[in-house]
Amino acid sequence: MGRTFVSVDVEVPVEVCYSYVKESISNPKFLAAYNNLHPGWRFSGTILEENEDRRIVIREPGVDSVTRIRHKGWTIIYDFASAGEAKTKVSISVKYGAFLAFFGLTTTKLQSINEALGRIQSLLALEHAFKLP
Repeated sequence: MGRTFVSVDVEVPVEVCYSYVKESISNPKFLAAYNNLHPGWRFSGTILEENEDRRIVIREPGVDSVTRIRHKGWTIIYDFASAGEAKTKVSISVKYGAFLAFFGLTTTKLQSINEALGRIQSLLALEHAFKLP
């Protein structure tokens, strides 16, 4: 199994970060964007594990961009920890199976890095919005 790990401190309370991540996979705007990017497919990410304001584990099946075949995809683990008043340390692990690591050759690791960076970017956008008056 392969894994990409990254963490970031954001100036947002833990409960806000947790709710943001939990609600993101069912957000109508996100689902519309997914459908636009993957015509004919429905997003099927699911929450596998929750520990209120501490951890969320999400399973997201993948779609091969060439063959359009669905595969096991990613397991994304968010760990949340208070890093002071209104500040949260968010650790994100993106895990993928041996099948993807082997058949994806070197691209799977790069895709998992992009996946993790996109999630960090989303949290930074949340931080920016949280600071607005």
